[in-house]
Amino acid sequence: MDADGSNTAVALAALKLEREEAFEQIESELRKIVPGVQRIRVRRVKMSQSPNQTEPPIGNKVFIDFKDAPDVPAHGASEGTLITLALLTALCSPNRPRLLLLDDIDQSLHPQAQMELMGELKRLLEGFPEVQLVATTHSPYILDALDPSDVRVFAPRKDGSVACRSLSEHPQAEKMRGVLTAGQLWSLDPEWRWVVGEQ
Repeated sequence: MDADGSNTAVALAALKLEREEAFEQIESELRKIVPGVQRIRVRRVKMSQSPNQTEPPIGNKVFIDFKDAPDVPAHGASEGTLITLALLTALCSPNRPRLLLLDDIDQSLHPQAQMELMGELKRLLEGFPEVQLVATTHSPYILDALDPSDVRVFAPRKDGSVACRSLSEHPQAEKMRGVLTAGQLWSLDPEWRWVVGEQ
């Protein structure tokens, strides 16, 4: 699988052939996160032919069976479903990366799916202690699944530099422990003045 998530179909096809248990784990995890997913299938299909080719190339294409819509080609699924599928493929692959960087991990996911995703990721990562996941988000639902000590908040300073602090350093963190979720604590100060030292 490429660093940007492309070639997910190729990676899934290889797992289906060589590591059926990993493929089944991806399918199972996707069902937990994306309601309605029943099955993932990979088929060999003719791909787009360029003018200098005499025969169309054969490649792998992902199809997803949803409860009320079987046999949906991957390009017909939601962006959030595809991002989640690529992420799970990277994590469940025997060649999983040691560092995963994700921008807007919440992108195109329903709030409930965001919370399910974080729960499953935390559980999966417990089994892969060598893997570090660094993700950006603007979603309080993603943060709700985390401990404030696992969240870093960035804010611009007046001089153009950027400050970074742990959410556990928020002035209300101790007082609100057990009362507010991490997402609610993060939302208390939308300008994040505490990050740059302005109270």
